[in-house]
Amino acid sequence: MDTWLPVHTLGFCPLLQHVVRSFRLHHAVPYKFGSSDFYATNGKDVIMVFPPLAAVMLYLRFASSASISANYWWCVFACVTSFFFGLNSQFHKYAHQKKKAPWFAQVLQRIHIFLPPSHHNVHHTLPYDRHYCVISGLMNYQMDVLRVWRIMEYVIGKIFRCQPRSDDAHHRYGTPPKQNKHV
Repeated sequence: MDTWLPVHTLGFCPLLQHVVRSFRLHHAVPYKFGSSDFYATNGKDVIMVFPPLAAVMLYLRFASSASISANYWWCVFACVTSFFFGLNSQFHKYAHQKKKAPWFAQVLQRIHIFLPPSHHNVHHTLPYDRHYCVISGLMNYQMDVLRVWRIMEYVIGKIFRCQPRSDDAHHRYGTPPKQNKHV
């Protein structure tokens, strides 16, 4: 998301502006992400999963038993997905912490369920265009080899006539952003 959306144009949506700004800061100063508190790390994600969870809760409250039985696994899927999405920044934060992650996170990092710091460092190395999977990293190699991210950037660039990471220098080094060039 931070590849495409310039922070200064998102005044109409403060939550989205906050998400993009925090991602940009995370890329400019990665170690700071590891030092934020639980609310600062996870608050925006939890807010974003509230609507789907509220919809599931309303559905479970007002739907018939037969309907709930027929859609039980969709409700489970929505709740589990919301749980992991709601805490994805926490899992990602463990890859940035200077101090040791909790023991359970270290175990999950060793088996690549959570992103290990050594693996995630590739994402924070010039040219900052690899290893975009930020929770576990299990699919990074395949996505990079298959050029999934490059193809998505190309398609989005052609459709919206913009260039990915066009103003990264501004967010990383404080230099003025370059104008978007048509792709």
